Amino acid sequence: MEAYHGEGYAKEAAKPAVCWAKSYFDIPYLVGTAEVDNTASRKVLEHCGFELEGIKNLEVH
Repeated sequence: MEAYHGEGYAKEAAKPAVCWAKSYFDIPYLVGTAEVDNTASRKVLEHCGFELEGIKNLEVH
């Protein structure tokens, strides 16, 4: 909902979820994706410790 855009709720929810997933599952890494033009989602991923590894065109059907 647009009324909540920019309030930081995604950052607040995503970071603990990423920390939980890393500690709960025995996995070597997590992959986060966002549209290249979606600056807000990319900032949330960066806030959660993700680093840009490259840009790929994902075809979603």
